[in-house]
Amino acid sequence: MSDTPANTDHLAVVLRYHQRTKHYMDRYSRSLGFTDWANQPDPFRRFEGAPLLRLVHSVDDPGPTYDELFDGPWAEPVPNQASSINKSS
Repeated sequence: MSDTPANTDHLAVVLRYHQRTKHYMDRYSRSLGFTDWANQPDPFRRFEGAPLLRLVHSVDDPGPTYDELFDGPWAEPVPNQASSINKSS
């Protein structure tokens, strides 16, 4: 992206928007003052043509507890596949 006046103006618009709407450590971001539940993102978004992958929850290997995630030891990396994608370790 070059520094043409048009691109500089677009960047300025984006940066002003970010300043107005960003979160801070001591307060929430500026908003309408209510939650617009009707227009929330779909957490289970589907994309046409993309296969749906059913995640299997293994009862035999529950994985680490929440505290163990932070206290270590770190888990060894595993291949990104259906049997490991829903595990923490």
